[in-house]
Amino acid sequence: MSDQQLLEETEAYKIFINSIDSDATKESYRKTFPYFMRFCKKTSYDDMLRFDKITLEGLLRDYIVHLRHNKRLAPASVSLFIAAIAHFYEMNDVTINWKS
Repeated sequence: MSDQQLLEETEAYKIFINSIDSDATKESYRKTFPYFMRFCKKTSYDDMLRFDKITLEGLLRDYIVHLRHNKRLAPASVSLFIAAIAHFYEMNDVTINWKS
């Protein structure tokens, strides 16, 4: 079994990916969420649920700045990356204050 397959066996991943009906969205989120994991220096979907709320919100702000300024992604692309993150945390019962 590959490392990617092992990652995809976690409960957090299953909840996240199996809650998506659209195959295109599923594939898009499967590709984009791991970028946020690497940015956070985490290798497990379950580890992504271990951040306290303040740390997570700070990482999200830093990630958005990183995508916009360092990677120079278009606003629509940034929105796609953020949608994957929002869905992951929503499906895993983590509330994020997006307006701070």
